[in-house]
Amino acid sequence: MKRHQLPVTKAFRLASFGIMLAIQFLMASYVIAQPTFTKTANVITVESGECVTYTLAFECSLLEGFCMGVTLEDVIPPGFTFDQSTPLPDMISGTGTGLAGETLTWDLGDVPAGTSIEIAVALCADPGIFGSMTTVTNTAIATYDGTFMLSSSDDVTVTSAPAWTINKTKTSGPTYHNDPVNYALSISGPGTGGTQNIDNVVVTDMLPPGAMFISASNGGLESMGVITWNLGTLDVTAIPPPL
Repeated sequence: MKRHQLPVTKAFRLASFGIMLAIQFLMASYVIAQPTFTKTANVITVESGECVTYTLAFECSLLEGFCMGVTLEDVIPPGFTFDQSTPLPDMISGTGTGLAGETLTWDLGDVPAGTSIEIAVALCADPGIFGSMTTVTNTAIATYDGTFMLSSSDDVTVTSAPAWTINKTKTSGPTYHNDPVNYALSISGPGTGGTQNIDNVVVTDMLPPGAMFISASNGGLESMGVITWNLGTLDVTAIPPPL
């Protein structure tokens, strides 16, 4: 019985087709199996003076082998300060304390295929820096195999403390006609502070008609019926002096 044989050209085409399928499958696997890197915040908004925790997540999602020489870098955004992380950074640039603009670096070494690593980083919004609603973008970068880089960003909105307020209350008098009347002026509440640090602060209080100025505390000076205090800079973390 004569055996059936495929023509040479047809057999070659089938073999070539099989090789093409294998190459396409390998290429598809390679494209899918790339390392991934994400950075996410645990909150959408944070109050001025409080902290937000970011999670840096790197996954070596290769089919085999290692992601070589992996490093993660996180640049602290303006108005924020490094608080803590797990694990601690291997290096902090600049002052080494984690101020705005400095870089936190973790050296992960060679990460095996299929391994995921997460780092929790707490950054705090500095008080007195931000306005009422400020969006801050924080970006981190993962580097592996010498030259490959992945970046990921997340936004948080910083909300500030209550705005600065000034109050005036009568503290005593008068009991009789021409008796002194005492008033107290206060800026914000004790320990409350305001939205932002403010500079060149001047407070004025105009005497009512017929009133005579006697005295003022904390450097208040009277001129032509107007009492003036030059307070300079008020810090949101400090208690403003009573006037």
